[in-house]
Amino acid sequence: MKFFNRLSRILRRNVPYAIFSWRYLLPGQSAVVRLHKLVFLHAFLGESRVVWFVIALFSYTRWFAFQGWIQLWTVWKKLSPVLQEETGITRNKQFADLLKLVFGQTTPPLFYYSYRLYCYSTIEWLNFIYTHELPNWHLLMSPNLGEKTRNTLTDKAVFAQEMQKRGLPVIKGDVIVKGSIVSNKQLFRQSSLFLKPLCGSQQNGIYRLFYQESSGGYSLILSEDDEINNCEQIITFVQSLINEQDYLVQPMLQNHPVLQVFSSFKTLITIRLITICTDNKAKAISAVLELPRNDYSGYIYALPVDVCEGIIEKITDFPVTYSDEMCQMLRRFVGQAVIHWRELVDVALRAHTNFSDLYSIGWDLAVTPEGVKLIEGNINWAVAPHQLNGPALMPYFIKYAKPNLKQTK
Repeated sequence: MKFFNRLSRILRRNVPYAIFSWRYLLPGQSAVVRLHKLVFLHAFLGESRVVWFVIALFSYTRWFAFQGWIQLWTVWKKLSPVLQEETGITRNKQFADLLKLVFGQTTPPLFYYSYRLYCYSTIEWLNFIYTHELPNWHLLMSPNLGEKTRNTLTDKAVFAQEMQKRGLPVIKGDVIVKGSIVSNKQLFRQSSLFLKPLCGSQQNGIYRLFYQESSGGYSLILSEDDEINNCEQIITFVQSLINEQDYLVQPMLQNHPVLQVFSSFKTLITIRLITICTDNKAKAISAVLELPRNDYSGYIYALPVDVCEGIIEKITDFPVTYSDEMCQMLRRFVGQAVIHWRELVDVALRAHTNFSDLYSIGWDLAVTPEGVKLIEGNINWAVAPHQLNGPALMPYFIKYAKPNLKQTK
């Protein structure tokens, strides 16, 4: 049943699981082309080639027959007038480029605008890593990934325990086990709490329980327009969550005052730091400062940070998907330093040495009034925020993936 559920999720995807490019058929392929080809050919590690073929046949037939056309038309119709007004690139030229991207490289058309691919030649488009290649991309780069590493990074409580043993500054929390009865004592502690699935990801199922010290009341935030203020109803709602899965309850972290100036919202500002590990040595390769767009949605603005200096880097150009107001606001932060940067990097590097079988990890960290906090490590981390300013990630994968690249020759 587990296999069929997984297969069903894959087949319901409205984008291909990897890039399928005509360049794969050419002689003398570059390392970049071979790396994308490797992900395409060796996706779904552990499954039989028959399963791989069925998924590929269905996925790419669906993409070429109608899904690619639908997305191309929808994105072009919405964003091409904006880009033409800003850059002078005609809508016809954009449409022609999108045809090459969507069908010559089986890549969702939105990346043409979010990655600013119109600034690059078509061969340079493969210098980027694309979201629809995940998680196959990350798993392929770590062929020796063990179950212990996978389980530790998946289970947030186990992760906190293991990192605390190694002297790293983690966030303590309590687990409410699936199916158990939620009590007042677990939720109403005269302090604000952060509730998240024990093994969840991508902000799904996350809730904030605010405590109002002046009134002694509690508010569980569901969305921008919806919250629960009655304690009995809060218990009932959380109980419905616990009936489905384990939850981790943690103290709600506050931003360091120096960091809080970057945002007008109370939501925690996080630092996503990418490290790679080769020959048991960890190295930081990319970082972004994640600013909340509001207090409710979980969406963020990603500002590139110089890994060595901790300085917010100049943004060459913003995607057309950003409004003028967003761009003006974000430009104000260029050149400013992220507090406690060296400690942030040091914590991430020390953490990665415990998972030497995993090539790259996306770390979530925060800086609070009490100092640096390590929140979690991600196996299937998002590549897009680290490439909005250019294809900064690919050189590291090319350099250290040489043994794997031989498989495609």
